Amino acid sequence: MFTTVGNRGTMHLGLCLRVLILSALTVPIRAAQPAPETFTLTVPDGPTSTLSGSSVSLLCQVSPLFNAEPLEVRWYHSSNSHSPALLYKDHKIQEAPVDPRYRGRVSLTGGMERGNVSLTLERVTLEDRGEYVCQVTSEQWYEKASVFLTVNVTGREPVLSVAEARGGGGQVNVTCSSEGWSPQPKLTWRNKEGTEIRYEQVLNTSDPHGLVSVSSWLLYASSYSDWLACTVYLSEEAKREGRILPHTAVPGVYKEAFIVTLILSLVIICALCSVILCKRRGSMWSSSQKSRNRSETEHLIEGAENTVLTPTEQRAAGKEVNLKAVENTVQNPTEHRAAGEDVHLKGVENTVQNPTEQRAAGEDVNLKGAENTVQNPTEHRAPGKEVNLKGAENKVPRPTEQRAAGKQDHLEAETNNSIEGAENTVKTPTEHTASGKEVHLKENIILDEKTAHPAIRVTQGKQRAQYIKEKDAEKPSVRTHLHVFSKESFSSGQHYWEVKVKDKSTEKLSWYVGVARENVERRCNVPLTPQNGFWILSYDKEKGFHVNTDPQPPITVAELTIVGVFLDCDRYTLSFYNVDTKSLLYTFTDVKTSNYFAVFSPGRCDIYSIRII
Repeated sequence: MFTTVGNRGTMHLGLCLRVLILSALTVPIRAAQPAPETFTLTVPDGPTSTLSGSSVSLLCQVSPLFNAEPLEVRWYHSSNSHSPALLYKDHKIQEAPVDPRYRGRVSLTGGMERGNVSLTLERVTLEDRGEYVCQVTSEQWYEKASVFLTVNVTGREPVLSVAEARGGGGQVNVTCSSEGWSPQPKLTWRNKEGTEIRYEQVLNTSDPHGLVSVSSWLLYASSYSDWLACTVYLSEEAKREGRILPHTAVPGVYKEAFIVTLILSLVIICALCSVILCKRRGSMWSSSQKSRNRSETEHLIEGAENTVLTPTEQRAAGKEVNLKAVENTVQNPTEHRAAGEDVHLKGVENTVQNPTEQRAAGEDVNLKGAENTVQNPTEHRAPGKEVNLKGAENKVPRPTEQRAAGKQDHLEAETNNSIEGAENTVKTPTEHTASGKEVHLKENIILDEKTAHPAIRVTQGKQRAQYIKEKDAEKPSVRTHLHVFSKESFSSGQHYWEVKVKDKSTEKLSWYVGVARENVERRCNVPLTPQNGFWILSYDKEKGFHVNTDPQPPITVAELTIVGVFLDCDRYTLSFYNVDTKSLLYTFTDVKTSNYFAVFSPGRCDIYSIRII
């Protein structure tokens, strides 16, 4: 019994092995079979639609299915058959001759070994719409088919206005207009309850760029509560709506509103004039007080100068000046008290000004050498004489006399030196500590492995991202964009981090860094544009540095190894810095969303990584 079961198991195992070997031998033969003598092309029956700025695939499939790699594939716009958008020949895409409008934006979707010759067109513009021809040629046969591409452009929000109807009767004329659509949109009117209102008057016009403007108007009963809604749309995803109350303002209401506005304006103007007048009076009183103090000080100085000759005047008179002997002729207050004499200190504080008072009086200040000319009371050691310090300040030459003796004003030199030391470099947000400005420390950003493309490997404490061959990835993906998001999110405040995008000894092919909003479609192949929630700085070896705006402003950088990213959630700005040269590269000024995530991409087919430092 057991022998029988064993023989049956061996027979089943041998049968399975034969089936597997037969399958392995059959599949390569089928894939490698030559092109048939004749074939046809399968394309969509209707037009292919896409949004402006997105990517689209124009489908084209050979039938029966066979390997189309040895064939010639030509895609061209029907208006320009001599300059193809893409030419595949000799097992590779040819660089010329091709239409320059499509350079860098077209590629084959892939799967030519299965007969798939579809075209992928990126960054679609309105000029790309129209008929495209897919032509496939073999040595014995050729076939071609047409694919129609329509580009949808969502226009501006409708502008509504109300005017009195000519006939009166309590009705008003409501107008709705919107521009910038492609193709021609639809327009509907609805009331407050959502009921659609029928209308007959509608006008469509086209501008030189092919964009359509639509206008409509209708007569409606005047109302202050029953609003009207005008909706212009291409689809549920691409529509604009505006609302208005269908009534005109009463002339009496306008008159009353004008009078009230005029009175309030006059009151505010009078209040502002009163405040300015009070400030001017206060400043005038302060100026007059300073002038009075200055004149009194000058009068005291002039009176003292006439009584005591300064050393400069004594030299001019031919006399010897012995300052050493002067020190021994004046007693200090301690010696006067010991001798029973009175000491008169009155007037000292009124005659010797400190530097602050001299500046207030409008005089020049020279602090150099002044401390060596004013003697303190303990240096006047002459017994038997009365000390009166009222005129002592005359032994100190005035700044004007010091300047005549060849001295310089050191405060002016110090001020000039401080100004000349200023630098004109742009500081990064981490360098505003010495000047007392707001300080932004670098964030310790951690990468979220769960959001990484399967072809990206996250290492070194989840702060390094590196591209790996997609065939080596554990889970192959159909996602076009290779990037990874940060684990942290930001909703308020200022945040700064730095990314080392290359070493000086290496040559990166491509990369991009920036931020994305929280609810962005992470698993779909949406274009990386601000409209789709991405704000990034990119580098491509062929295109150079650029941001994802339309049009793309030129960014000229000689060398860039470290990128500084500064996100201000409160001001809705995102700035990129060249940390090597401490210069600003670009600033997005309208980055509005509730929550932000940092986004990083090491590029495609690039062995060198990027990392957060």
